[in-house]
Amino acid sequence: MNVEKAQEISSSSNWEEIRSELDLWIKSEESKLRHCLPEQLHRIQITIEVLEKVSKLPEVVIDREI
Repeated sequence: MNVEKAQEISSSSNWEEIRSELDLWIKSEESKLRHCLPEQLHRIQITIEVLEKVSKLPEVVIDREI
């Protein structure tokens, strides 16, 4: 993805809706941390990390190219 496309995506109302859904998903995963079994902890942490990275994708592309 190039900077122009990343800027277009980040300013899109569709992207805002996607980010809102990702934020809800992240909050749901974070709530699981309170009551998870020790063997589930790492998987939940990885899921949160990936979701956070995806939610910042356009910004990552823009920063990478600048």
